[in-house]
Amino acid sequence: MDSRVPISKSLLLVNSTSSILARLVNVTVLVWATQFLLKQISPGEYALLAIVTAIMALLPLLTTFLTGGLSRYVTEAYAKDDQLRVTQITSTMFPILLGGGVFLVAVGTAFTWRMATFLTIDPTRLDDARLMFGLLLASAVVRLLLAPFNVGLLVRQKFVWQNLIFFGGSVLKAVL
Repeated sequence: MDSRVPISKSLLLVNSTSSILARLVNVTVLVWATQFLLKQISPGEYALLAIVTAIMALLPLLTTFLTGGLSRYVTEAYAKDDQLRVTQITSTMFPILLGGGVFLVAVGTAFTWRMATFLTIDPTRLDDARLMFGLLLASAVVRLLLAPFNVGLLVRQKFVWQNLIFFGGSVLKAVL
């Protein structure tokens, strides 16, 4: 069977190396950002990050639920050189993921508005918690909406680009 998905040792080496480097850079940025935050902000403000991040821990489940088979089906269609099927899969999934994104924004906005009802947070830190949650929510929604397009990098084995995007996101988080 003729396959359009190349199996190349050099491509595997480049992709693996870029993945390892991206993870190392991400861990380095995370350690640096954590140390920086511990020196620059109060313990109460830093504790908000843990609380808000814990709330966001459930979002990857929704993303996995909505995008679970996407990579598999697109890879299969691409391997069979069925470009029409690839287009059909991605164009069918995008509205579903857009609906999921709208749902997340609606629920997240309602939660942000009523955050003090659900969490015990110092009233002077409530705006900070809302901002943190909003930034994390925006990031999750963007990742969800771009999932069908990210599959293209996976299928074409362009992990270097995927890792560069991941690295750029890590740097952006550190800057913010």
